[in-house]
Amino acid sequence: MRKIVVSIAVLLLVISTLFTIGNFGLEDQAVPAKQGVMDLTHIPQDLLGPVSLRGEWVFHPNEVVSPEAIPASSVMIEVPSSWCDTELTGTRIPAMGFGTYHLTVRLPAPGNYSLLLDNIYTSYKIFINGRQYAEVGRFGTSAAAASPRFTDTIICFHSADGLAEIVLQVSNFTHPKAGIGVAPVLGPPEKILRLLIVDHGTSMLLVTIFGMAALLSLFYYHKTNPDRSLLYFAGFCLMLALKTAVSNTVLSFAFPFISSAVISKMEYLTIAGAVALFIHYSRHAFEDYLPRTLEYIVLTASVVYSLVVLFTPVRVYNPLLNWYAVVFLSSMCYWLVMMVRAYRKKRQVSFTLMFGSVVLVVAVLMQNGYYYLGISNLFVNKMAAIGMAFFILAHFYDMSMRFLDALALSRKTSKELEEQVAFRTRELHMANRQLERMATHDDLTNLYNRNELHRRIEEITDRSKLQSPNANNAFTVVYFDLDNFKFFNDRYSHDAGDTVLVLFSQLLQTTVRRADTVFRFGGDEFILFLAGTGYEGARAFAERFFQAMLTFNTTIEQALSLKYGTSIVIPAERQLTCSLGMAVHDRGQIDLDTLIRIADQALLQAKLDGKNTYHIRLCGDNEDNPGTI
Repeated sequence: MRKIVVSIAVLLLVISTLFTIGNFGLEDQAVPAKQGVMDLTHIPQDLLGPVSLRGEWVFHPNEVVSPEAIPASSVMIEVPSSWCDTELTGTRIPAMGFGTYHLTVRLPAPGNYSLLLDNIYTSYKIFINGRQYAEVGRFGTSAAAASPRFTDTIICFHSADGLAEIVLQVSNFTHPKAGIGVAPVLGPPEKILRLLIVDHGTSMLLVTIFGMAALLSLFYYHKTNPDRSLLYFAGFCLMLALKTAVSNTVLSFAFPFISSAVISKMEYLTIAGAVALFIHYSRHAFEDYLPRTLEYIVLTASVVYSLVVLFTPVRVYNPLLNWYAVVFLSSMCYWLVMMVRAYRKKRQVSFTLMFGSVVLVVAVLMQNGYYYLGISNLFVNKMAAIGMAFFILAHFYDMSMRFLDALALSRKTSKELEEQVAFRTRELHMANRQLERMATHDDLTNLYNRNELHRRIEEITDRSKLQSPNANNAFTVVYFDLDNFKFFNDRYSHDAGDTVLVLFSQLLQTTVRRADTVFRFGGDEFILFLAGTGYEGARAFAERFFQAMLTFNTTIEQALSLKYGTSIVIPAERQLTCSLGMAVHDRGQIDLDTLIRIADQALLQAKLDGKNTYHIRLCGDNEDNPGTI
């Protein structure tokens, strides 16, 4: 993120420097027009770049001159300029009115050319070599007949004789400025189109930067830092996005139905809104460097100027912008001085933020110089917006750096606490796991215990209630009881008995399936759940189990001999055997309590029959089904 921000900021500075020096690529070899004539014949046609048609144009004030019959005139007017700055017989020409401009351009050679027109106040018709090519707004000789419009226009024309007779009929009854505010640009069609693309591309890039900055500020406010200064900063960025879209004709291109009066009010309102929100942001983000009194002065001026813009025509609020500019430029210069002082005293202002502030103020001053000092440079018109964009990127870079520093400090100071918490958490988890295991498992054999048996009984019984009474639902409960187990406790100690129980649990686990569940019911009694097992499956398990038991006593002898360091031989009459009682359920809902009781009864029958055998009893069947060994 930081690398992207830095890259965009550096790119903006490079583009700004190159375009400011190169004046958007306009040809600097052209000699300004003299006495209504501009000579470009000294420039080879293949080397002709976009040429600004600045200089002396012939002007016919308050006359609608036909391009077919252009009279001689001694009135020359400097382009770009407002005709109200020109004196005629000792009197300034009034801004409200109309007139005709004329310029003869001697081209390098016959061929195809294009003309780019921008900022002509406030409506006009254009003729080239006697042909009308466009009308922007509605030209008229009265306020009722004229209708203003601000937009860029490209005219493509062909010159057969190497001349371009340009006639502009201009009317203005709304704006305090009148005439050609920006000199038309002439050149090869592909170069003029490229110039317009670069111009609008720069505007769209700035709108995108401002819009994304607003969204990121709102995201930070919502997710990480509910600081009101972020809300003011987001509003500031939104105002800049709208201001850039309005002042660079992006909005008029996107929404041509919006009137010029509305667009003009939006442009000036966004200036006041951006200034007010910027002061609000600065006051809350750097409250030690901006006095509250200065904040109130700027906010009051912004509110008053906004009301003037809303309720008066452009000829009123446009001149007042000069006085409003004095207020906010003075406050910005004061703010910049305080930011530089704070940086030098190594307070909360970083070099990045301080440098971004310098670029911002310088860019705004250059923008005002473009308007008020007559700087003839197309790109300077965008310098304020680019300075704002650079400041915003510097702000986000600084904010990310402060966030990373705070994060590193937080990690450093909380590391020991986190380790202690992690250690205590591990101990707690281990204790919880031990408690959970103790609640469900037998400590000696590691099989499920009696508590888990009862829980499984409830779980299986509840699940079975959802099944149809006639559904196939085979299930077998096996009840184990070890024969002659007491001998091992009495003869070799209870420790030896525990060894026998562990060995028996291991034997059980090797003879059952993964889906079967073994429980130690208590002492030398065990219970086994054989899911999905009917009568034949139960018999098969019993046969498999007793087959494994044939070598079990040898296993016991080896384990006890190793344990006590002496040879132990179990007498034939004391061999460990096992009796099994099995209860089989074939269909319908399972009642495990009943099955266990039936299995216990079958086990008792196996004991009465001489032990070391099994009995199978079907659920609901009172007949015993003895097994044979």
